[in-house]
Amino acid sequence: ETLVSRRTHRTFASARPLADNGHPELAAVAWCAKGGTALSDDSSVIDDPGLPPELSVRDRYVILSAAFLGWMFAGLEMSMYLAARPAAQHFLSDVPSDLLEPQVGKWFSWYLCAFLLGAAAGGLCFGWMGDRLGRAKAMGISILCYSAVTGLSYFVTSLEQLVALRFVACMGIGGMWPNGVALASEAWPESSRPLLAGLIGTAANFGLALMGIIATQVHITPDSWRWVMLVGAAPLLLGFFVLAFVPESPSW
Repeated sequence: ETLVSRRTHRTFASARPLADNGHPELAAVAWCAKGGTALSDDSSVIDDPGLPPELSVRDRYVILSAAFLGWMFAGLEMSMYLAARPAAQHFLSDVPSDLLEPQVGKWFSWYLCAFLLGAAAGGLCFGWMGDRLGRAKAMGISILCYSAVTGLSYFVTSLEQLVALRFVACMGIGGMWPNGVALASEAWPESSRPLLAGLIGTAANFGLALMGIIATQVHITPDSWRWVMLVGAAPLLLGFFVLAFVPESPSW
C-alpha cells in the first residue's frame, strides 16, 4: 500500500520512485516520515480526519483582519504612557512642588520599564503558548490580557499598583505580535508573508494615532486620567471574537 499526503502531491512524487524500483517498504517509510496518508490501489486519496481542513479565502481574510486589529489595539495600548505623568502627579500631589518633577520623572521611567520588560516577557510566554495551544487561541488570550488588565488599571490606588498592572498588560502586547504574525503568515501563501508582516506592523501606528486623536478631544490631566484606561479596555470584544470565530493555522 502506498501512502500520500492529503494536502500536496509533492510528497507522493518524492517517494514514488522508491516503489517503482521495487522498494515499496522504503516508499512507505518515506510517506510515513512526511505525514502521508494511506492510498488504495488506484492511488485515490483517503481523507485523514485528524488533519485540519484547508482555509477558505474568507477564513484567510478573517485571520488577517483579526491580526491587524489586534496589533492596532496593541499600538493604542502602547500610547497609555500619555496617562503616566498625569497619574504620577495625581498620586504625588502631597509632594512639595520643588521635589515633584524629579519624583514624577522617576515613576514615569518605571512605567516605561514595565512596558519594555513586560512586552519582552509576554513575547516569550505567549509565544510558548502559541506553540502549545495554537496561534489563534494565544492571540485571543493576548488581546484579553492587555485589554482586561489595562481596564483594571482604572481602579488603582497607588503608583506601585499602576506599574505592576502595566507590566502584566504589556505581556499581552508582547504576545500579540508573534502569534498574530505567525497565524497570518501560515494562513497565506509563502510569497505573501513579507507583505503581510509589513501590513500588520503598520497597524500599531494606526492605534497610536487613534489614541492621539482621542487625547486632543478629551484632555488628560492629573484629575482626569483614568478614562484612558477604559479606552484601553475596549479591545476586550475583539479578544472574545478571536477565541470564538478566528480559525486556527493549518500548519499548527
